[in-house]
Amino acid sequence: MSDLLSAASLFLAVIGLLYSVWYGEITSAIALTAPKHKDDRGPVIRQTKTAYQTRACPLAIASLTLAIVLIPDLVSVAVSAFSTVSQEGVAAIKRFDAVRALFCAVAVTSIGLAVHTFRLAWRIRARWKEFAE
Repeated sequence: MSDLLSAASLFLAVIGLLYSVWYGEITSAIALTAPKHKDDRGPVIRQTKTAYQTRACPLAIASLTLAIVLIPDLVSVAVSAFSTVSQEGVAAIKRFDAVRALFCAVAVTSIGLAVHTFRLAWRIRARWKEFAE
């Protein structure tokens, strides 16, 4: 489990680094306003399309990949923990495993990040399509 935690944490750190570097570009592309005339929208369309294809979408896919990989083990650890607590009650605290608890925290964080990055990707794609109309 500690190897899985290390790998998941490393992958989450890489995604977090990319997120912090690309977030400004993604949000500025979402905040763009389109010129009234369709013929003048070329640069805005290119900027939102590029931000979607090279920043938001890859970030969302990486986040989702990590979440999907971790979900089966997260469910397994959670079911095991709930089973132990239901059988032993408060005495189950003696079986506490910090590595498993931290793994659960990393897995839940990765799921939250996946949801968030997909929302960002969805918003920037919507803006791109809105500008292209």
